Amino acid sequence: MKKLILFIVCLVMVEGVQAQLQQADSLRKKQLAIEKNKDSVLYHQAEVAYEGTTKHENRDEFIQLYILHASLGKRDEKAHIQRVRDLNRKYGDAIAKKLLAGKTWLGMTDKMVIDEFGWADVKRSVTAKAISETWYYLPNNPHCTGNCPTLDYYLVFQKHRLIAIGDL
Repeated sequence: MKKLILFIVCLVMVEGVQAQLQQADSLRKKQLAIEKNKDSVLYHQAEVAYEGTTKHENRDEFIQLYILHASLGKRDEKAHIQRVRDLNRKYGDAIAKKLLAGKTWLGMTDKMVIDEFGWADVKRSVTAKAISETWYYLPNNPHCTGNCPTLDYYLVFQKHRLIAIGDL
């Protein structure tokens, strides 16, 4: 029985030592990542930003988060650049600039509006003369797949072309 208790105590101690070793290894990896970035401009920007804070945060954690946040911002920037390229390729420079500026004009195609604002809540009406669609970009749009705007006007389409813009 004493051997069993001694074995269990040793096992618990070993697990505790393993946890401490893992923690130390994780800390070493973080330090290496920080050391690796020390020569970078971003690292120096992070140091300057840290000096401007109240310094309540852990310096290394602050620098690591700063670098991570900056790299995420670059990904967003890359996505924006890709979007500009895609719109230029699809519609040409003049129309791409209008779409990126959030402008809406008569004659736009429904595909342009989707590229600019995303999917809308669509109400379709059929008459003897034409089929028209009225598009609404309202709060809590059930068709929104991303960052859809809320517009204070609605859009009316016939044959995939914007024919009217109305106030809500």
